[in-house]
Amino acid sequence: MANNYYDYFSYKIIMQKAELEKIALSEEGISDRERRRSESLNKQERRELNDEIKQFKNQIGEIIQDFLNRQNDFCPTKVNTYFYMQAAKMASGSTYLETWQEQEPSLPSYFASIYQKYWRKPEVDLELFPVGSFVIQFKFRLAEPYFSRDENDFYFIDNPIRRDKLLQLPVIAATGWKGNFSSALHHIEHERSNPVVQRLLGNDKKEKQAFHAGRLHFYPTFFEKTGLEVINPHDRQSNAGTIPIFFETVPPGTPGYFTLVYIPIYNQPSAHLPVSAKHSLLEVSEDLKMTTAGLCAMFRKYGFSAKKTSGFGLADEKIEEASIKLKKPAQSKVEPPEINSFAGLEKAGQVLAQQLKEAADEL
Repeated sequence: MANNYYDYFSYKIIMQKAELEKIALSEEGISDRERRRSESLNKQERRELNDEIKQFKNQIGEIIQDFLNRQNDFCPTKVNTYFYMQAAKMASGSTYLETWQEQEPSLPSYFASIYQKYWRKPEVDLELFPVGSFVIQFKFRLAEPYFSRDENDFYFIDNPIRRDKLLQLPVIAATGWKGNFSSALHHIEHERSNPVVQRLLGNDKKEKQAFHAGRLHFYPTFFEKTGLEVINPHDRQSNAGTIPIFFETVPPGTPGYFTLVYIPIYNQPSAHLPVSAKHSLLEVSEDLKMTTAGLCAMFRKYGFSAKKTSGFGLADEKIEEASIKLKKPAQSKVEPPEINSFAGLEKAGQVLAQQLKEAADEL
């Protein structure tokens, strides 16, 4: 089977050789024009050389884009072609890599409509849930690459990103969000023993009595772009690179939708009996304030990716289509403010928490 694979890949390289040679010639043309431009003192000649460099770059981009469009989105040929370009040094792989990162994967038609309607940006009907339930949803963009390790042992690079089994899109699973959110709360000194944290996330797994689930329910987030990051370890003595390590990532600037649902269930050990409406709203107030603070810490400071201590998995400050939808008590004056940033999200949580406290005092 392995021999058949390499025979197939050799065949694909032979079919692409003419395209790679065109890329190499265009790169030689760029190097020649850049050298002549640096030596020239004539402004008109420099402008002409700049135009020629731009034409060569456009030619390279068109060749690479045409090649990528002919391949299946998750075909090993895409990655292996990059490796071949790097190993054979026939052409530089940097432009190829940049073009590939900018390309959006296309879903099969029978999944695309379902994904767009139900999974990309989930719709939650609060009428199904008790008073005090809320939904936090927003569109964010990555400020740093996102990386997560998949469990696929049969992949064409050693560090593939985690993909949804059905859609084959990069995904942050609901369990991943919950774990990173818990870690962010720990960093801002809200330990798991805190009663509010226990309400949000549930008991510790080691708890054997009066075990209960948390009130927060996370939805998965899908991304529609992939790229590669290269880490090149250096030898301590020679200070030279050794063997580049490739990581499949989601590149910066890629958008994704985050959705979280809070449902105030009252099954804690201290709440065997139904709680009063006033006590319920006070708990929701505390929970909402901590939730927004934890989300801001996770997205902007502590990260939500593998290798987050190295700077992976952070989001831009600005967010879009952001909202906190709350199922409020009848005749209450609780109104969520407008949100367009993570700082605004945390502020909105504080404002709504105060409004809920005031509503509880009126009961």
